[in-house]
Amino acid sequence: MAPYADLIHIFLSTLALIVLVTASLQALLLASQEWMLKHKQAVGFIQYFPPLEVMETYLFKLIAIAIILLTLVLATSMILFHPVFEHRLWQKILISLLAWGVLLMLLIGRSYFGWRGKIAISWTLIGASLIGIVYLGAIFFMPNV
Repeated sequence: MAPYADLIHIFLSTLALIVLVTASLQALLLASQEWMLKHKQAVGFIQYFPPLEVMETYLFKLIAIAIILLTLVLATSMILFHPVFEHRLWQKILISLLAWGVLLMLLIGRSYFGWRGKIAISWTLIGASLIGIVYLGAIFFMPNV
């Protein structure tokens, strides 16, 4: 294994997590903006936000970046850590692949089916939560992996 392989993997994983947390915050802001506009209560900080379409565009750009980063993380896991399906790692890989699939389906759904709004918000939060589970599980339950 390359001398800095672990560091590269950790860097990519952390970067992917940061992008997904940012996408989650963007999704929550989008949800609050939609709710306030629907209930005619666009007051406070929300009135300074860009239009919903722009906020949604930002969200999907963040998700696309997250997909690329997650793909790199999964690829480096498979290449650099050969026994990925050993007893202690298969759960991380499985949940990471599930999150990757959720986010990829969201991008495909937007492209082919026009998914927006609540669907985009929900799927973003589900995908980010799955990656959060992997990250927290790695910290608390597998500190030596």
